[in-house]
Amino acid sequence: MLALWATLAAALAACGGGGEGGSTATMPLLPEAGGSPFVAITAPPQPTAADPHAVVATATRTLDLRWGSRASPYVLPTTDNVGARIVAQSGTFVLDGLFGQQTFTAPIGLDTTAPLDKSTALMQEVWITPEVRQAWAEGWTGAGVKIGVIDDFTPDRISEFLVVPVPVGCSTTQGATTCPSQSTALFRMTHGDQVAAIAGGAVTRLTGAWVESGAYSAPLDFGLYSGVADLNIHLGAPVFGVARDAQIHRNDFLTYQRSTQGLFAEFKRWGDASDATGRLYRQIQVFNLSLGSQSRNPTQNQALYRAQLAYANASQVPDAVFVKAAGNLGCVVSSTDCDPLNAVLYNAAAFRDKAVLVGALEQPGGRIASWSNRAGNYADRFLVADGRGIQQTDGSHAMGTSFAAPRVAGYAAIVRQKFPNLSAAQTASLLLETAQWHSAWGERTPAVQAVYGQGEASLGRALAPVGLLR
Repeated sequence: MLALWATLAAALAACGGGGEGGSTATMPLLPEAGGSPFVAITAPPQPTAADPHAVVATATRTLDLRWGSRASPYVLPTTDNVGARIVAQSGTFVLDGLFGQQTFTAPIGLDTTAPLDKSTALMQEVWITPEVRQAWAEGWTGAGVKIGVIDDFTPDRISEFLVVPVPVGCSTTQGATTCPSQSTALFRMTHGDQVAAIAGGAVTRLTGAWVESGAYSAPLDFGLYSGVADLNIHLGAPVFGVARDAQIHRNDFLTYQRSTQGLFAEFKRWGDASDATGRLYRQIQVFNLSLGSQSRNPTQNQALYRAQLAYANASQVPDAVFVKAAGNLGCVVSSTDCDPLNAVLYNAAAFRDKAVLVGALEQPGGRIASWSNRAGNYADRFLVADGRGIQQTDGSHAMGTSFAAPRVAGYAAIVRQKFPNLSAAQTASLLLETAQWHSAWGERTPAVQAVYGQGEASLGRALAPVGLLR
């Protein structure tokens, strides 16, 4: 059973450091007095006096591109031998032997620090691109900006993003021999945990579980056994999200949505509310929505669309960019057999100019993934981004528009830090207008834009918009 501890650090190193649990910057859902599902916020940064930019006028509008307050420039270090502290207090074991089934808890008392064969730089996941690193080095990290992640944070979920098989082999302790046939470590990470980790903040703690089963023998007994123990992993260097200094406010919507009238009904309720929930909702500057309907039934979708559109049109909408994962059904977002929540964002007057729908590329600059939803008639509000999420033990990545969207949400937060005088609609427009079009997709025709929309979101271009605005 103790074979786990000797191999866990090496297995973690092989996975590339991906994943999350707790976070020094991500704030978990902690209801306040009055039942608020959000947490408190601070005031946004104000523009500085020393500013090389001014008000920029185009043929149709004026943009106030004066800079906000920089964070301290951050350059990713390259220190080797990042350590991980591994803690497990006790395990629960079940023996099924000659004397029937026995269950007992045994102390493990593990608290050890193991080196990881990864540098701090390599600990970072694929969403920390050269553009993101450059923005950080210039002090644009999303500092002071609030990102609301509305997702599934069900705490008892054990994800499959990091499943560590532990080599099996018989061992003898105090006269008892255990011969495991299966031994695995899994790390708890919900869908929302992964999404929040990409959007912003810093992950330094992981939680998980170890499970093992096999045969045992003792001087007076033999049979089968199984065991489970809770794990806590404390990384010596954080895994950052795109907007590393943004405040992430997590809302566990998917666990209670069946007792509500749907997403936009909640938006309407929060927009009208005078309690802590409503006050914070109206002050969040970027929302990430990696959620949606999975129905391909046009009748069902149209009914949902009409109901949610009515709520959306009656809502008090904050000055926030709403970044929505387009979905993974391989459909066209403007069609009736696709996720109707995309259509609500696009067609609701109060949301439309603040909305960005995000499809997924197989890799940066690559083609759209076969399973990603397409832009269709919503190409003017549609972007694409790398759809890779957490790296898994086999070297592949979790994939989905769920992981493309928080990249764009992180970009939006960084843009709003640098240009705090821009409205949400102007920020969304800036992201759409400065997107990168790749020649591998072909000419920028309406037919190709019906797939890729405005192109791949580009943080670097969005942070230097003069001359790129259309």
